[in-house]
Amino acid sequence: MTQRKRSIRKKTKNQAAPRKIKSTLRQKLIAGGVIALALLFAASMYFTSAPRSNKVPNPASPSVPGSNATPAEPKFVKEGILHFVKNNQVQTTIDIEVARYAREIEQGLMHRQKMDENKGMLFIFPDEQPRGFWMKNTFIPLDIIYVDADKTIVSIQKNTTPLSEESLPSDGAAQYVVEVNAGFCDAHSLTPGDRIDFFLD
Repeated sequence: MTQRKRSIRKKTKNQAAPRKIKSTLRQKLIAGGVIALALLFAASMYFTSAPRSNKVPNPASPSVPGSNATPAEPKFVKEGILHFVKNNQVQTTIDIEVARYAREIEQGLMHRQKMDENKGMLFIFPDEQPRGFWMKNTFIPLDIIYVDADKTIVSIQKNTTPLSEESLPSDGAAQYVVEVNAGFCDAHSLTPGDRIDFFLD
């Protein structure tokens, strides 16, 4: 009798063990599922509330502190002088800022609110070819002067429209472009066929 009872007890214990393991495994699976759902919910809340932007910031246009929309106005930096020459005589001279690298050329006179009458920007390209400029993000009306490799003015786009994205092409191949305030060319009687000469600091 004693031996038999012991053997029955052993059997009962052996039968109960799988249920206990099964129950523990089920609890772990449920707990894991709850944690995964909580993480998914938290991630979805973060991504739906976070602001999205597909604009890449332009390092050449720093932002004003406290604003993420309005770039700071670049300051004019004198890098040389440029003469406009008519009939082999200097007609007028301006101080120039120079754009010769891709980022400087792309930036140009964007975001500037004003420019003195005796100042301008000279763009220097590595080769001579037909060119076109636009007025995107440019607040100052300009005269855009296209100049060939021999430094002869080939065409002028006068009194351009601020902020316009219309292309303003040259009438011939150009290696240099000079931007001055609108009305400058008329004020100094500059026309295609006149020349420029410049000296960099």
